[in-house]
Amino acid sequence: MIIGYVINKSARSKYIFKQHMSSGTRVGLDLLFEKYKNKYEGDFNVDFLEWLEKNKVPEDFEIVVESIEETEVLEASVEEPEVQPLNTHPGNEFDLSKITPKEISALKIKDKPKSIISKIDSIHKLRRALTICKGVPGRKTIYNLVKARIDEIK
Repeated sequence: MIIGYVINKSARSKYIFKQHMSSGTRVGLDLLFEKYKNKYEGDFNVDFLEWLEKNKVPEDFEIVVESIEETEVLEASVEEPEVQPLNTHPGNEFDLSKITPKEISALKIKDKPKSIISKIDSIHKLRRALTICKGVPGRKTIYNLVKARIDEIK
């Protein structure tokens, strides 16, 4: 673990490290690693500092390292928690009597909304879901399905 920061030593403000930095502003090395870990593709160690200085830090900025701690990686003792996929309803089983207009408007394409919406008979729920979907980016497909179902019921 490296504890330190990069400081702007110039008298002028600059836009660097994907942010605005005025004179004397500091940015933590851990924050910079989070921003550039995809480009660097390595671990947070001294090699990252060398890469950062070579590729990203201009002459009027300074890297200040307060301490460097070597840590051992224990892979066997680290257990990753089991991640469950986010669904509107667990198991993709919808209880159509209890589904709310907000849940109707939040349906994803992977939930097969056409088959779900075609089973809903409550025109009040469908109209409310239509109002919620209206004007929301990414909800046009659900909006069209709900509108078609309302027309079918009428």
